[in-house]
Amino acid sequence: MFADDIVIVANSAEDLQAKISIAAEFFEDRGLQVNISKTKVVIFAKRKSKFSPSFKWNQDHVEIVDSYTYLGVTMHRNGIFNLAHKEFKDKATTAVVKVPQITRKSGVPPLSNCSNSNSRVTPLRELQSCMVLRSGP
Repeated sequence: MFADDIVIVANSAEDLQAKISIAAEFFEDRGLQVNISKTKVVIFAKRKSKFSPSFKWNQDHVEIVDSYTYLGVTMHRNGIFNLAHKEFKDKATTAVVKVPQITRKSGVPPLSNCSNSNSRVTPLRELQSCMVLRSGP
């Protein structure tokens, strides 16, 4: 049996270690194992602290990292989601570029009346407006 995507949240290092210990005991009592190499701690703070706590899952050290990707969203220790925003924007731009290629290959008629003379409009915004225009059969 596999359990994925578990998040433990705490307001202090002491509370986090206590919760990790409770989770470790819970898992051990049920014969479940945790992949420590995939288990990470992110300490959210405006500035990086000089104090560096350590965390253990039973006897195994849990690595502290500056960022972690959870369910496709990269979270950074500073609490700002700029990296996640950039990743989603890049993926959306890639998808927008591929839509015309996919429609041509699949035989779906191209969208009409979707040109926009404003060169500051991003391809994604332009496609969104095209999709709205093409809402009927």
